Amino acid sequence: MATVVQENVNTLNEILEHSMDNAESLDLFHVLNRFTFEVISEIAFGIKFGGLVSKSEHPVEAAFNFAQQRMFERFQEPMRLWKLQRWLNVGSEHRLRKIIQIIDNTCYDIISRSMEERKTAASAATDGKRNIISLFLDGASDDTKSDQDLDPKYLRDIVVSFMTAGRDTTTAALSWFFYTVSQHPEVEEKIRDEIFSKIPELANGVISSPSTSQVNDLLYLEATVKEVLRSYPSIPSNIREALEDVVLCDGTVMKAGEAVSWSAYSMGRMTRLWGIDAKEFKPERCIDATTGKLVTVSSFKYLFFNAGPRTCLGTKLAMMEIKITAANVLSKYHLTVCPGQTVTYRIGLSLVMKNVIKVKVEEVSSFCT
Repeated sequence: MATVVQENVNTLNEILEHSMDNAESLDLFHVLNRFTFEVISEIAFGIKFGGLVSKSEHPVEAAFNFAQQRMFERFQEPMRLWKLQRWLNVGSEHRLRKIIQIIDNTCYDIISRSMEERKTAASAATDGKRNIISLFLDGASDDTKSDQDLDPKYLRDIVVSFMTAGRDTTTAALSWFFYTVSQHPEVEEKIRDEIFSKIPELANGVISSPSTSQVNDLLYLEATVKEVLRSYPSIPSNIREALEDVVLCDGTVMKAGEAVSWSAYSMGRMTRLWGIDAKEFKPERCIDATTGKLVTVSSFKYLFFNAGPRTCLGTKLAMMEIKITAANVLSKYHLTVCPGQTVTYRIGLSLVMKNVIKVKVEEVSSFCT
């Protein structure tokens, strides 16, 4: 998995280099969105869409963008209204139907390819390529089910879930990371000093991208990532429905069918949880001043990857991708947000940036002099 991230980060570097050489501003969020889409597509399904190097947005990527925003809009509209639009096949619901067809065709193609590769590997007595669909098919075989017994819609939902979870959340995290670090030069300097100290071969060009073990030694970088996620959690709010009667830890009684929601965005700013400096950006709060090690905090307080049985399955992958990308980019470039922009979030399922965010790319050597 790390190899896929490293290869795509190298491509990302080429894009940044091109922007710098031509003195052009770069739409950071847009580029990172394509980057994470490529990474999750290749890691989960072994497919390279080529969107990162393409001049135009891939149709599947555009389809996911619209579908997810439309799903959130439904929560803000009267249910009868959007259901009527869907029944009449008009407005946004008409477009959504077409968009879903694009997504479905892509997902079923991925499933079909995975099944075919699995059959070919079985007949050749080899392991073949492994991806998420292959793992689910293997699980079905263990349960004495054949591939044909699995509902194609179930497998499609798996593809959609991994595509969505692996793209949007990481895009949001990386976007807010680079933006926030650019607004705190003292933090950026500490991160870069740590990279140069612990991974000198990355700084002097001996290696093009750091390994997982190398970025795991970058404690201040990880502390900064966690502090960014505290302030800008990729999933800003969530909701769960009780399947049976339950009593919450504070004594609140929930009946089956009732729903409870919470806001990780609000919790990350509560002085009751984080102290009077809750609104300050301080990566140091994540590091023990005595031991110099990362502070262990309950995942029920750090809710950006959820907690308990519902903890995100891709937590380690996401952190690895974020840290490798951040270390690689910051070891080579300084990103400056172009003036005159309003940087804020768009209300949606994930905390993505509302507007285009243009940045200027500078080489680290020239920036530091």
